[in-house]
Amino acid sequence: MQSIDIIHRDLKPSNILLTKNAKVKICDFGSAVEIKDKDETGNFQNEGFTTWYKAPELIFGKRNYLFEIDIWSFGCIFAEFHLGVPLFHGQNDFIQLNQISTIVGTPNEKNWPDIKNTPNYKKIDFIENRGGNLLDIFKYLSNEELEVIKLTICYGERVSAFHLLNVIYFKNIIDEKHFNDNTIFYNNERKSRSYQSILQIE
Repeated sequence: MQSIDIIHRDLKPSNILLTKNAKVKICDFGSAVEIKDKDETGNFQNEGFTTWYKAPELIFGKRNYLFEIDIWSFGCIFAEFHLGVPLFHGQNDFIQLNQISTIVGTPNEKNWPDIKNTPNYKKIDFIENRGGNLLDIFKYLSNEELEVIKLTICYGERVSAFHLLNVIYFKNIIDEKHFNDNTIFYNNERKSRSYQSILQIE
C-alpha cells in the first residue's frame, strides 16, 4: 500500500485475510486515503480508526500523518498474533493511551520530540510510567521477533514497510529455504506465557 501512496487507517486482524495458498489479503478500504487526499493545510481527518490499533499521535490530535500510523497498527497486530489477545484494549482513547503509556512509557519530549507539535499536547495528563514492559511481556520471543515489536510499537518516527521487510524476521520468511509445510509460526505454549506476563502488568 505504501508503494502506491495509500494509508489504510484501519488495519486490524479482521481486515487481514489469508487465502488457502497462504497469501495475505488486506480488505476494508472504507477508511483509506491517498496522499493526494490531504487538505489545503496538508492534513487528513482524524476519522476511521479502531481504538485498539490506533497510533498514539492520533489520540493527540495529529492530522498531518503518513504511513507510520499503519506501521503502529501492524505492530499491534503482530503482538496480538503472539499473545493471542490484543496488546492494548482501551474502551476509549484515554484508557487506550493510559495502557500504551504503561507498556511503552509516558510520552514526553524525550522519547517523542514531535509530541510538542500535536494539538492535544499538555491537555492530557498521565501518571508517570517508565515503560519498558514490552520486553517483559515478550521475553519468550526470539530477538528477531522482538526487533519487529520495538520498531513498530514506539513513539515518534517509525520504520517504513520496506524497512520491515528487510529485517531478519521477515527476510527469513520471504526466503523459502527457511520454512516448509511443517514450519510452526504460532506457539501456543509461548503465547500462554506472554499472556500471563501482560496480566501481571495490568
